[in-house]
Amino acid sequence: MDQHARVNDRHGVLREVIAVLRRDVLDVLTALQKQVEIIRRTNRQFQGISLPPDKGLLLSAAGAACLLAVAAWWIMRGVRRTPEERILRRFLARMEKVHGVPRSSEARGLDELAQMVDDPAAAKFAAIYGGAIYRDRSLTPEEVRRLTDIIAA
Repeated sequence: MDQHARVNDRHGVLREVIAVLRRDVLDVLTALQKQVEIIRRTNRQFQGISLPPDKGLLLSAAGAACLLAVAAWWIMRGVRRTPEERILRRFLARMEKVHGVPRSSEARGLDELAQMVDDPAAAKFAAIYGGAIYRDRSLTPEEVRRLTDIIAA
């Protein structure tokens, strides 16, 4: 193959690449044009809409929507907790109420907390709860009942 043939071959490849790029650019431009047309059409449809003149009603509806969103968040927050998490939170709340130990003491172990408050019920709670959790198993219904009784006492 002489040099003239190689140059012609390169020009042929270059022409093919340019043709593919042109097709791709045209496809992108066509898609963009369709999207712009959809936006224009949507804009025209929304131009005919007018809000009610009663701004109080609009504010009330927005407030109710916010209130519902907060209520849904609050409900879902409690639903996602496991029974073990809920029992532990109730126990820590009781320790705060009865012994004045802040809930932030959660960083301590339950055994340390029980020794700190010198409460046999807290030690019993730590033994039952720790027996399940530290063995990577869920609490049994009987353990849940016993822990609930300890918290309620």
